[in-house]
Amino acid sequence: MQATEVLPIVGVLGLVTVEFGGWALLGFATGGPSPGGGATPEDTARRMRFFRAGHAHAGVLVVLSLVYFLYLDPADFSNGVDWLVGAGLIAVAFVVLAIGLIKQL
Repeated sequence: MQATEVLPIVGVLGLVTVEFGGWALLGFATGGPSPGGGATPEDTARRMRFFRAGHAHAGVLVVLSLVYFLYLDPADFSNGVDWLVGAGLIAVAFVVLAIGLIKQL
């Protein structure tokens, strides 16, 4: 199985996860329909800044990894390198997202 067959699927699912998670966290931070409302205005403003920065960076990295997968096959790397670099790109996006969420706490 080739990395260019599997990793783009993982990337698209990751992009949907980042977007839905961002929507849920936005509701949490603003006291909207998701659970966890009732924060002070200062907490809400701080959470909004981290929410925007974390999800924006993670979303951009996932989209860039999807663009990378377009050029991965013509690059003619070995299958192991394809898997390593492709999985690494997706993992970096989620590490950035996790760091942003940890800072928010």
